[in-house]
Amino acid sequence: DFNKALVFFNNALAIRREKLGDRHPLSASLYNNIGNCYRMKKDYRQALSNCRLALEMRLERFGDQHREVADSYNDLGLYYEEVGDYEEALKYYHQALAINLDKLGP
Repeated sequence: DFNKALVFFNNALAIRREKLGDRHPLSASLYNNIGNCYRMKKDYRQALSNCRLALEMRLERFGDQHREVADSYNDLGLYYEEVGDYEEALKYYHQALAINLDKLGP
Protein backbone atom coordinates (compact mmCIF):
# COMPACT_ATOMS: atom_id res chain seq x y z
CA ASP A 1 0.00 0.00 0.00
CA PHE A 2 1.82 3.09 -1.26
CA ASN A 3 -0.25 5.49 0.84
CA LYS A 4 0.83 3.72 4.04
CA ALA A 5 4.42 3.65 2.82
CA LEU A 6 4.29 7.40 2.21
CA VAL A 7 3.09 7.97 5.78
CA PHE A 8 5.96 5.90 7.18
CA PHE A 9 8.58 7.46 4.90
CA ASN A 10 7.39 10.98 5.72
CA ASN A 11 7.42 10.23 9.45
CA ALA A 12 10.95 8.86 9.17
CA LEU A 13 11.97 11.92 7.16
CA ALA A 14 10.58 14.27 9.82
CA ILE A 15 12.63 12.47 12.48
CA ARG A 16 15.81 12.56 10.37
CA ARG A 17 15.36 16.24 9.58
CA GLU A 18 14.81 17.03 13.26
CA LYS A 19 17.85 15.04 14.39
CA LEU A 20 20.25 15.54 11.47
CA GLY A 21 19.16 18.72 9.68
CA ASP A 22 17.42 19.41 6.40
CA ARG A 23 20.10 18.34 3.91
CA HIS A 24 21.68 15.32 5.57
CA PRO A 25 22.62 12.62 3.02
CA LEU A 26 20.71 9.94 4.95
CA SER A 27 17.54 11.85 4.13
CA ALA A 28 18.24 11.49 0.41
CA SER A 29 17.30 7.81 0.49
CA LEU A 30 13.96 8.70 2.05
CA TYR A 31 13.27 11.35 -0.59
CA ASN A 32 14.13 8.77 -3.20
CA ASN A 33 11.75 6.23 -1.65
CA ILE A 34 9.01 8.86 -1.40
CA GLY A 35 9.55 9.71 -5.05
CA ASN A 36 9.30 6.06 -6.04
CA CYS A 37 6.04 5.68 -4.12
CA TYR A 38 4.60 8.67 -5.96
CA ARG A 39 5.83 7.23 -9.25
CA MET A 40 4.05 3.96 -8.54
CA LYS A 41 0.90 5.97 -7.72
CA LYS A 42 1.34 7.81 -11.05
CA ASP A 43 1.71 11.18 -9.28
CA TYR A 44 4.56 12.15 -11.55
CA ARG A 45 4.94 15.76 -10.39
CA GLN A 46 5.61 14.65 -6.80
CA ALA A 47 7.75 11.75 -7.99
CA LEU A 48 10.04 13.99 -10.01
CA SER A 49 10.29 16.60 -7.28
CA ASN A 50 11.37 14.09 -4.63
CA CYS A 51 13.75 12.14 -6.87
CA ARG A 52 15.44 15.35 -8.02
CA LEU A 53 15.86 16.48 -4.42
CA ALA A 54 17.46 13.13 -3.56
CA LEU A 55 19.85 13.53 -6.50
CA GLU A 56 20.79 17.09 -5.47
CA MET A 57 21.54 15.98 -1.93
CA ARG A 58 23.61 13.04 -3.10
CA LEU A 59 25.58 15.15 -5.56
CA GLU A 60 26.31 17.70 -2.80
CA ARG A 61 27.54 15.04 -0.41
CA PHE A 62 29.17 12.42 -2.62
CA GLY A 63 30.08 14.10 -5.90
CA ASP A 64 29.05 12.92 -9.34
CA GLN A 65 30.74 9.48 -9.38
CA HIS A 66 29.15 7.75 -6.40
CA ARG A 67 26.92 4.66 -6.48
CA GLU A 68 24.11 6.46 -4.65
CA VAL A 69 24.17 9.13 -7.35
CA ALA A 70 23.88 6.31 -9.91
CA ASP A 71 20.82 5.03 -8.05
CA SER A 72 19.22 8.47 -8.32
CA TYR A 73 20.01 8.67 -12.03
CA ASN A 74 18.46 5.24 -12.53
CA ASP A 75 15.29 6.25 -10.68
CA LEU A 76 15.01 9.40 -12.79
CA GLY A 77 15.39 7.20 -15.86
CA LEU A 78 12.49 5.07 -14.64
CA TYR A 79 10.40 8.20 -14.15
CA TYR A 80 11.07 9.55 -17.64
CA GLU A 81 10.49 6.14 -19.19
CA GLU A 82 7.08 5.89 -17.51
CA VAL A 83 6.00 9.31 -18.77
CA GLY A 84 7.15 8.42 -22.29
CA ASP A 85 10.19 10.72 -22.53
CA TYR A 86 12.52 7.99 -23.72
CA GLU A 87 15.32 10.31 -24.80
CA GLU A 88 15.54 11.81 -21.30
CA ALA A 89 15.24 8.34 -19.75
CA LEU A 90 18.18 7.10 -21.81
CA LYS A 91 20.25 10.08 -20.72
CA TYR A 92 19.77 9.18 -17.06
CA TYR A 93 20.20 5.45 -17.64
CA HIS A 94 23.51 6.13 -19.42
CA GLN A 95 24.72 8.28 -16.54
CA ALA A 96 23.83 5.54 -14.05
CA LEU A 97 25.48 2.87 -16.20
CA ALA A 98 28.70 4.87 -16.58
CA ILE A 99 29.05 5.28 -12.81
CA ASN A 100 28.21 1.64 -12.12
CA LEU A 101 30.69 0.39 -14.72
CA ASP A 102 33.38 2.62 -13.26
CA LYS A 103 32.71 1.54 -9.68
CA LEU A 104 31.75 -2.11 -10.20
CA GLY A 105 33.35 -3.04 -13.51
CA PRO A 106 31.73 -4.76 -16.49
